[in-house]
Amino acid sequence: MADYKVVFRADASTQGTGVSGWEAGCPLELEVVQVSRDVATGKAYLQAKVRNVSREMVGSFMAAFDVACAAGSTEHVEIEQLDADIAAGSCSSFAQALSRGDMEAVSGRILSARTAEGAWSAPADRRPGPTNPELGLSEKARRERYDRLWAPRVAFGADAHLAAAAGKGLVRGEGWWLCPCGRPNVGREECIGCHASYGVLTSEGAEEEAVLERAADERAAAAAEAARKVKRRNIAIAVAAIAVVALAVVGVFVSSYLTKLSDYDKAMELFERGEYAKAKMAFYELGDFSNAEEMAKEASDARENERRAEREAERTAAMEAYERGDYQQAMVDFNRLMSDAEGDELEELQKLSEAAEFGVTVSAYFGDDREAWYFDGKVGSSNVGRECSFSLHADGTCAVTFSAPKDLAGTWEGSWDPETRQLSLPGFPGGEMWDIVGVEESSAGRSYLNVELPDLDYSDPSSRYAGFGIY
Repeated sequence: MADYKVVFRADASTQGTGVSGWEAGCPLELEVVQVSRDVATGKAYLQAKVRNVSREMVGSFMAAFDVACAAGSTEHVEIEQLDADIAAGSCSSFAQALSRGDMEAVSGRILSARTAEGAWSAPADRRPGPTNPELGLSEKARRERYDRLWAPRVAFGADAHLAAAAGKGLVRGEGWWLCPCGRPNVGREECIGCHASYGVLTSEGAEEEAVLERAADERAAAAAEAARKVKRRNIAIAVAAIAVVALAVVGVFVSSYLTKLSDYDKAMELFERGEYAKAKMAFYELGDFSNAEEMAKEASDARENERRAEREAERTAAMEAYERGDYQQAMVDFNRLMSDAEGDELEELQKLSEAAEFGVTVSAYFGDDREAWYFDGKVGSSNVGRECSFSLHADGTCAVTFSAPKDLAGTWEGSWDPETRQLSLPGFPGGEMWDIVGVEESSAGRSYLNVELPDLDYSDPSSRYAGFGIY
């Protein structure tokens, strides 16, 4: 099995490498470029990963790279993928063998890309990508902007990167925008990186210190008024109690009133502790006593808001587990959310649960350089397998490595998706899209993950069969 060493690596944030991560208006971002070299043969391979930062599928694209070698020579590499079909927000990886292994540096950029909305071409002269300006906001204004843009994250603790981004401005171009978090977006309404809303980012006064500080003051005043409202209720109750005592002095029967007053106090304590469901019932049982009806509705609204927030937090946790590859936890979470879901939400959760369950099956084969065999031949013939190694990871990446023959030798990187149950190996000669069929058992009694070309016709012995068995 070949042993590879990464001799060069750069991403969009690496300075001074000549790798243009993103150029204005381009629907693709060049995320990572690296060169791996076979330590035994010296053979080198250029590998790259691109991400679709637009709202449309990227059907095709072309990228160019200049590989600087020893003694001053340069190898120019152009990669064109006519059927890339990269979904919005998704990644695609590709690899290209180099003629030499003594490389020293790599520069690269996207030359063109096509979506349903049209084609994008890189300008003749390479220009530096846009950067977010510093707004120079006060601490109060920065905090208000942070809360506006990324409030759902606040409940889980402040994000240091986003806290710094709150002080940076939005950059807008024709059909594109650069979020304060630094990620580019083409035609999108929500940032591909931090999920900030474009509508909020462009709202009136969104970057003005005076407007933000005034909003922060108004928020603080509203919180103070809510506290005063509770205090006023307590005073009203005290006055009512004094009145009851006065009535008792003149001989009025007040036992029932005192009981309700005590029950009201208990209901208010429940409300102030955040036990809104119990508080609602307690106020409801008081009927028209004092402002019990108003408080019952307020407790009901507070409980509903709390329930929505809890459900949103549960859904966020489930999606985070799914996206990091913790499919067992994600499946449990999705199933729990399905118990009180309906309509489109229920249908979506069912699909996510099924995808997570499939991910659990595939996760048994996670790891680097697992034993694998590649078969390519006719359905009706005895296919001889070629030994290879397969890597599958929870983050959705995969790779297959061959030591021979010449047309397969090297490492082919790709991705897999538990929802579509497909695996992608861009540029692989045997096929780029594969179906992950599931776990099967070999004639020798060994379990393996079966990956096949889609739409195989087993009824036709002359049709082509191709697949991987991952052990």
